[in-house]
Amino acid sequence: GLVLHSYCGSVDMVQAFAKLNCYFSFSASIIHIPKHAAALRAVPEDRLLLETDAPDQLPRSLRGGVSPQGEEVHADEDGLLNEPCWLPLGLEAAVA
Repeated sequence: GLVLHSYCGSVDMVQAFAKLNCYFSFSASIIHIPKHAAALRAVPEDRLLLETDAPDQLPRSLRGGVSPQGEEVHADEDGLLNEPCWLPLGLEAAVA
């Protein structure tokens, strides 16, 4: 099937794409935005994927450079880096 990477479309589009058996991938960096949270809730569970979108698109809770558990976020010359180890933060945001 088709994967809609870093989905940021509307709830109406979720319904249309779901009829085509598409998968919807969400990044933790946008789940806090009401439009995207609503779209995520509209996705059938068997079509939902979460992604890190590493190394960019850092989850909102990490943008201060420290995780909620006090872990330092790695950085390079371009700034803070997203890593697969932060995927649970996306899951927490998705189920909130």
